[in-house]
Amino acid sequence: MVLPIRPCGWTSTWKRCRLDRTARIAFALETYQRRFRLLDWDIRFTPDNANLDKDCTAQLDIEDIRRRATLRLSEQVVGDQIERHVVHEMTHLVLRDFQVLSMQTAAKAGAGGLAVIDVLADQLERICETVAEAMTHVPWEPFSKKIKACHAPFARDVNHSISEKESK
Repeated sequence: MVLPIRPCGWTSTWKRCRLDRTARIAFALETYQRRFRLLDWDIRFTPDNANLDKDCTAQLDIEDIRRRATLRLSEQVVGDQIERHVVHEMTHLVLRDFQVLSMQTAAKAGAGGLAVIDVLADQLERICETVAEAMTHVPWEPFSKKIKACHAPFARDVNHSISEKESK
């Protein structure tokens, strides 16, 4: 079952807390699709997580030619983390052309380009996490140590450096 985004008519974000999980996801998708100016994209949510890696909390399946994206969220993602994950995945969509172009360019560089691709992927995740936290004011929560190590190895460093600055 794939749910298309439909304008929901809710005007206050405080009403999010009264929505069930699926309605909250649809509300976040509709809100951030507008904010990111992705109205030319068909963005949907599917509760089917069969193809979602067990250590992955969110995934955006992108069909560039059709300008269609389907969001998958782990059942672990609840509450305010829903909005944060939606913003993170929408940021991937905004940066899609940059990601494809930079990865293709790095791949042409041969063996050294593979190292560049790894660095670009890490930096892309860092950008998406930074935008998600800035827009939602919801801090990143690791759902497992493996997820943190693979997808946000910088999270501890960022929090540690912030707390050091605050203590001075």
